[in-house]
Amino acid sequence: MSILSRPRCRTAVRALALIGTSVATAVCSGGGTDEKTCTVSSVSVQPSQVTVAVGTSTTLTAQVTSSNCSTDPAVTWSTSDPVAVTLQPNGNQVQVTGVAPTSVRADLALGRAPATISATAQEQTGTSQVTVVAAPAIALSSSALTFNADPGGANPASQPVTITNGGGGTLSGLGVGTITYGAGATGWLQAPTLNTTSANPSATLTLQPVTGALTAGTYTATVPVTSAVASNSPQNVTVTFVVGTSTTCTPTAYTVGSTVNGTLAASDCHLGDGSYYDAYAFSATATASVRFTLTSGIFDTFLFLTDPAGNLLAFDDDGTGTTNSTFRLLLGTAGYQVGANSFDPATTGAYTLTSATVAANVTNCEDVWLTPGISTAQAIEATDCLDSSGPFYADGYLMQIRAGQSVTITQGSAVLDAFLFLVRIEQDGTTTLVASDNDSGSGTDAVISYTNNGTAAAAFIIFAATNLANETGAYTLTIQ
Repeated sequence: MSILSRPRCRTAVRALALIGTSVATAVCSGGGTDEKTCTVSSVSVQPSQVTVAVGTSTTLTAQVTSSNCSTDPAVTWSTSDPVAVTLQPNGNQVQVTGVAPTSVRADLALGRAPATISATAQEQTGTSQVTVVAAPAIALSSSALTFNADPGGANPASQPVTITNGGGGTLSGLGVGTITYGAGATGWLQAPTLNTTSANPSATLTLQPVTGALTAGTYTATVPVTSAVASNSPQNVTVTFVVGTSTTCTPTAYTVGSTVNGTLAASDCHLGDGSYYDAYAFSATATASVRFTLTSGIFDTFLFLTDPAGNLLAFDDDGTGTTNSTFRLLLGTAGYQVGANSFDPATTGAYTLTSATVAANVTNCEDVWLTPGISTAQAIEATDCLDSSGPFYADGYLMQIRAGQSVTITQGSAVLDAFLFLVRIEQDGTTTLVASDNDSGSGTDAVISYTNNGTAAAAFIIFAATNLANETGAYTLTIQ
């Protein structure tokens, strides 16, 4: 090797007293070194997926795999969605706080697109997916309850309010705040009870008034439902306690076809929702077709029909297209009571109740209520309810079936292939098909035998239809 090709070195001699020897360290500025470069081979972030509610935080940790590094390589944190989250970095950790729910992906049935939190060291990056949901929120099945009792009488039955989480995260720490009472009297509510302090999936608040020595009148109280983690705490339940006339009423005799000009007053019969009503009793023979109408220029009317035992058979709120009520019925031979009522509680004012016997044939897909014991001759026509897939035509009927009640519905015809459908109307207004039949009866007759095994009465739709497309013709519908 020539002198010019030699690497130029600077020799540093360190005299070290190590077992009587000296160590020399040579550092060359060209051609070879003992120092090695710090290299990051990978970065991962834990947890890799996490969900937080608005206003809450979680901590992510970056795990850096490196070689030849005398100190931990620096980590840089970032987020793909600064609107949804804020970051507070601290070395290889970061505190992520939910600020707003992460956006909804319209192209994914899975719903939310989480925020991507990235940790970068040198040129390596690891990520975690953070989904931000709305903060927990108190949702009440009812924000107003009404109780009724007679002066000096028994306490009314307790009523529950279901509490659920109307937001995200976990709704916990539920409690009942201080009850405030309106004018008249205080302390007439028993201590409200909560069956649990966490709505997972729900909690139940039970309220119970005590009649005690309360005199006739209307009493109010406000019960706050609280939670330290809820975004909308407190949420109030307003309790109205009507102490007044007996809920057991003696109806006034009524003749179908007559007109009654009456007035709702606080001294009238009252329902559990605090509304007043007047009851009118009448009887029907054979299968009577009757229309009732209730009108008022003062309040929003509500019209209902019961049997003498008080079982609901038919009802209507705004069937006229206004705040007045009307319904048409096919009545079996029995006694009935029609109730002139208001939609809102504690409402008074003048009303007019009318009725008339009308033709029995059901046309143009109109709503007609049925009662047990009827047998009616009808016809499927091209102007009836339409299923355009056939097309198929049908008559639709409404019927109230109480819990535990059994009914047998028969559609018989000598000219068409009968097909029956029974549909339950759910509390939220949706419908559920519970039974159907084509030929269980004689020949092509349809028969449905059904028992309401639910815990409460419900309204049902009976469709008397055909099995074949474009069929029309006469049939007989019987309810037993």
